[in-house]
Amino acid sequence: MSLTPLVFLGLFALGVIATVAVHPRYGIYTYFLAFFMSPTHTWWEDLVPDFRYLLIAGVATFIAVFAQDTKTPGMKWTEIGGFKIFIAFVIWLLPIYIWAVEPEEHWEGIVLYAKHLLISYLIYRVAVDKETIKDFSLVMVVGCAWFGWLAMGKSGRLEGVAGAIADANTLGMHVSTGVMMGGMMFLGFKGHYKWICFACIPLVLNTVILSGSRGAFLGLLSGGIAAAVFCPKTFRRSFSFLSILAVVLFFMLAHEQFLDRITEMFHATEDSEQMHRESGGRLEIAALGWEMAKDHPLGVGHKGTRALSPGYMPDYLLSRGRRSAHNSVMDALVSYGFLGAGLYIMLYLWAAKQLFRLRRIAEFDKDTDVGIFAAMFAAVLAVVFASGIFSNFIFAEVQFWMIGMIAAAVNLPEVRDRSSARPGNVKRPPERRTTHPIGVGFNR
Repeated sequence: MSLTPLVFLGLFALGVIATVAVHPRYGIYTYFLAFFMSPTHTWWEDLVPDFRYLLIAGVATFIAVFAQDTKTPGMKWTEIGGFKIFIAFVIWLLPIYIWAVEPEEHWEGIVLYAKHLLISYLIYRVAVDKETIKDFSLVMVVGCAWFGWLAMGKSGRLEGVAGAIADANTLGMHVSTGVMMGGMMFLGFKGHYKWICFACIPLVLNTVILSGSRGAFLGLLSGGIAAAVFCPKTFRRSFSFLSILAVVLFFMLAHEQFLDRITEMFHATEDSEQMHRESGGRLEIAALGWEMAKDHPLGVGHKGTRALSPGYMPDYLLSRGRRSAHNSVMDALVSYGFLGAGLYIMLYLWAAKQLFRLRRIAEFDKDTDVGIFAAMFAAVLAVVFASGIFSNFIFAEVQFWMIGMIAAAVNLPEVRDRSSARPGNVKRPPERRTTHPIGVGFNR
């Protein structure tokens, strides 16, 4: 028997035991282990039992949270706006099942989003201090490096390399989030956080290039801009220097085929016919998706664009008789209706509001850790949202992990205690009144 499945099964079993016997945080590590190694979608899938490993890890963590009476100080999770929006989104999916075009597919979607909600909640419940948030972030970077290890030596686009993340566009997007997280951790943290990320970044960045995904490239650009906006002032100069080095490293690693694809994308913006050709019909798919949404304002169920595509799209756009959406928001409109798409966008708006709040508090208190958290989470969400302009990442799990991480960061004692006295509410002390020698009062 191969060593890889044996190592996975051993680590998974130890993780579940440690979750129940020691602390629920090990359940999150075990969940990430199962996500990144993806045992039921790899070449060694026949060598391990066909279990729902993610579900097992999530349920074990959930049980441990309550069995060990692990209480989260501060806000209850039901008081956090992001979770309220997320719950409303999942609840809205339930009646759609009644009129869903493909009920079985939609039920799978309900289960998927319920799982995302569960893991987001569990991250919030377990990450009660800065070190745990850092540890979870580091595991995500190392997981992306594992994808990079799997991609080493592969030729052509990375289709089916990373297990459950089956297509190259999704892989490119996900490892781009790893680049952003690893880069900000290297910049702002010390010790093993810095140097493990330093070792992972070239491997992860190379995987972005090997994926050949132009959406991932756009995501990297957007994530870099978001990181620059939220980066603590203390690190601005270092951030600029490292950004230049990252660009140099990127083009050193980039192969000619990838550079040609990027160049063609920019040239296409000057030629509508070329844009249509290079976009693979994405603009036309989006336009037809809008027609679907108008005809079905309440949504038609999970992966609705794919289900309706034979009745709306010409044959040259279809692949094996169907075509999925290539835009996250547009697929949300078709699949979950205007209400569902609105809730999805509201989740991002809530996240943006909290991230700006974290940035203000970090600047006021000179808390660089909180500032790095804000920059890191903002960059990840920017990557997912921007990449979703060219591909459908409405159910990409990493964005929902960020909801839990943001909620945890907002609930940190040092952040929570500042909420009632954040910079906008803090009154400056009265200026000292001084008398000029000739008797005229003035302020210094």
